[in-house]
Amino acid sequence: MVIYSPMQVAAIRITLAALVLAPFVLHQLKKLQRKDFLPILVIGWIGSMIPAFLFALAQTQVSSALSGILNTLVPLNTFILGVLFFGLAFKWNKLIGVLVGLAGALFLILYGANFEASNLYYALLILLAGLCYATSVNTVKRYCQNIPSLLLTTIAFSSALPATIPLLLTSDFSEKLLYVDGGVQAFIYLAILAILGTAFANVIFFKLTQRTNALFASNVTYLIPLVAVFWGWLDGEVIGVYHIVGLLLILFGVYLASK
Repeated sequence: MVIYSPMQVAAIRITLAALVLAPFVLHQLKKLQRKDFLPILVIGWIGSMIPAFLFALAQTQVSSALSGILNTLVPLNTFILGVLFFGLAFKWNKLIGVLVGLAGALFLILYGANFEASNLYYALLILLAGLCYATSVNTVKRYCQNIPSLLLTTIAFSSALPATIPLLLTSDFSEKLLYVDGGVQAFIYLAILAILGTAFANVIFFKLTQRTNALFASNVTYLIPLVAVFWGWLDGEVIGVYHIVGLLLILFGVYLASK
């Protein structure tokens, strides 16, 4: 975030995600009912906008290793909140599966992790963001089962525009975009992140949640360190025994949780 501030990064992501998806769903708006709007607000604000700001701010003071570890708590949070507030039946195999998958993800992250230069107070922001994600995915499954995932994603992100657009317009965003060296290039990278990693990724994630269950969908969090290992392998890094152990634990955990 050399050019744009953390708040601007988050606002750009949410705004672009909403604007890119909007043209695809204009003809579907009539499918929404009045009872749908409160859950959509929860998903848009608590599940999307607030975590985007929390992560953007936290990443300035928290190492990637610690951030990755804290992010893997999302499935456990999803299970706990689901049981307490969303009518998810408590099953030991699901809890054990979540914990086994968590162990596998931690195994991958902790090996060679660097926690230096991490502010633990900012780490609490990531924990809060994880609780927001867990609330959102449970809300999708419980209250938005019959809303097309593309429509759900678009309206959820669009609900945050009254906050994100004024933030960008009242900041120095336009000056940085037009006059600062590298402003356009940085914006392009953020646009790619917003379109692929935020907009369309959430469409797929919400569809997965609707077709399976909140806990199974949240288990994709465990795959993030696995994907990182894969890219490292493509870049010439050596795959060790600990990678294999972590992979097996993750897959076994996801299998148990999905039964």
